[in-house]
Amino acid sequence: MNKKYSEEFKLSVVNEYYEGNLGVRKLAEKYKLPSKNYITEWIKQFKENGIISQDATPSIGRKKDTNPKREKTPYEKELEKKLERAEAELAFYKKCDELLNRSKKK
Repeated sequence: MNKKYSEEFKLSVVNEYYEGNLGVRKLAEKYKLPSKNYITEWIKQFKENGIISQDATPSIGRKKDTNPKREKTPYEKELEKKLERAEAELAFYKKCDELLNRSKKK
């Protein structure tokens, strides 16, 4: 039986591969995937769709990037915009809450 995995799960595993200390084989074991090929296929798909950079390399055996001037993927740029908007909305709502609480105390 072919098990379906959510995009969030796939991206989480792939991110762990790039940011963590485990290779695809160990990650496949950790998440009880039938084969390491699942992860390598997900990586290929994410690169083709621009979700991760074509030149991304896993953190295993490499030094941390001391020059983080690589080009961001369209997906990363979109997430940054969403984060900025969410932070602005949060600041707005906090200010509204502060003003409401101040007026209730009067």
